[in-house]
Amino acid sequence: MGEQPAVRVPSVTGPEVVAAGMRPSCPSVSRRRRTRRTKGAAISLFGALGSLLATAWLLFPAEAARAADGPGSNPHDLIRVGETVFFRADDGVHGDELWATRGTGASTHLVKDINPGSGGSLPETAEPDRARARLGGELYFLASSPGHCNSLWKSNGTRTGTVRVADWSGCAHIQDFAVVGSTLYFLSDGGGLHLELWRSDGTTPGTGMVDDI
Repeated sequence: MGEQPAVRVPSVTGPEVVAAGMRPSCPSVSRRRRTRRTKGAAISLFGALGSLLATAWLLFPAEAARAADGPGSNPHDLIRVGETVFFRADDGVHGDELWATRGTGASTHLVKDINPGSGGSLPETAEPDRARARLGGELYFLASSPGHCNSLWKSNGTRTGTVRVADWSGCAHIQDFAVVGSTLYFLSDGGGLHLELWRSDGTTPGTGMVDDI
């Protein structure tokens, strides 16, 4: 005798099923399985991220702490003078000011809060090397302080050794620093209308226009 065809019988609780033993297809069961798989993948992903964060805190605690605190101090415009590296940074309290380091956390410090408050003292410039120079173990740079705009300053990396060299009436434009021997040359409009060649030996009396060309 040939194989008897499967007989369909009515289901008491739902659609008809095959009496030969085939399991019914239940959409709700499939959805529950997909949901469990999705939740499992999400848990695995968060677990992996948690492991990475924990590793970062263990291996780089200082860096991880800074990342958790906020966007950072944005250090930039590094320049070496002897064994000291000067740079600009904003610690969120003093604004964009001059900092210095000798390569350790203990030696990294705010040189001087030239413009007290959160405003900062250092002007933004697209070419910072045109407005700073090394001379005699000191850094020459531009800074603004209360009542003084774009003045010539110098620093040996200490607070007391960071002083204003020259100031002009108004807000002077200064650029193109160049050192020859023990003299700093630069261009400045002196707070006036046109650029001229100036020179400085690092003292206020020794700073002046070379010639009114």
